[in-house]
Amino acid sequence: MSPGGRVGKCTACKKNTWLTAGTFLDHMKMPKARLAAIWLTRKGVTLNSLSFSKLLNIAQSSAHAILVWVRFVIQSLLPADAPLVHSSLFMTVFWKRSRETPARERPVAEQDEMEKMTASDEAVVHEPESQDITNDSTDLRLDFTDNDVLVPDAQSTTSSDFDRQNTHSPDVSCSQQEQVYELLSDLPLHFDVLFQRAKMPVGTLSAFLTMLEIEGKVERLAGDSYVRRTPKPKINAPNQEMSTAISAFLEFIRVNFRGISRKYLQSYIAAFWCHIDRTKWSSEALWQRCLASKPVNHRQTCAYVSPLWVKLPPAN
Repeated sequence: MSPGGRVGKCTACKKNTWLTAGTFLDHMKMPKARLAAIWLTRKGVTLNSLSFSKLLNIAQSSAHAILVWVRFVIQSLLPADAPLVHSSLFMTVFWKRSRETPARERPVAEQDEMEKMTASDEAVVHEPESQDITNDSTDLRLDFTDNDVLVPDAQSTTSSDFDRQNTHSPDVSCSQQEQVYELLSDLPLHFDVLFQRAKMPVGTLSAFLTMLEIEGKVERLAGDSYVRRTPKPKINAPNQEMSTAISAFLEFIRVNFRGISRKYLQSYIAAFWCHIDRTKWSSEALWQRCLASKPVNHRQTCAYVSPLWVKLPPAN
């Protein structure tokens, strides 16, 4: 590389290259503001986007994007075995909206949407065995074997008739309750359809549905229809060390930012880690990490959404 030049030839491959090629600083826009953000962060200075925009005389949206950009380096270095906590424990500081916040809803609604989305992804969708089966109880095509209980035509037999025909009702058991649960899906299913598929007395079926509803696994809709609901996981209380870290983080947010959006919760936790652990993040550590990290563009930071379970900083 010639004196004062930006581009030189690699001694190994003989291709043109530059000092920041392939690093976190590659092709960065607004270099003065970005380098200032790295310098302030490595010194342990915490600024919100408004203060940073006034200091550098740039738009607040640009300041916010740059600060998130720097925190991505720190965030990527959280260890894989860092303690995980449920993001709902931080709802008291979810004061700001983001592009993930539902329209005409408060910022905390973003947490509910994330929980619903996660539950929907984890739920197993059970397709009907026959494509001809519909939600109409009068249009069912059922296949029976010799061991099956033959159900007369739905138009000529009522649920009470079926009860009288089956005097030997099966005992209430967990396996049968699970069978009823497996028959349901996230689409509304009328009781009559469920009755025909379950092949059990009405009283027993109603009891199972009531128990499932109490457990939060089933929801009864208007018109005597039922849908499956995946119950929210029980969130165990964090231990003393984790509770102390959460409380310190919440105070850090209130003092420096007043509130945040749920979307970037993990990034703010990373900023908190850099703020409190000055041994790990010494004056030169962040700069070295930036040079060693891969490029991060604006599209990546905009697309990022904090997961349902976020990482806490490791103990010092």
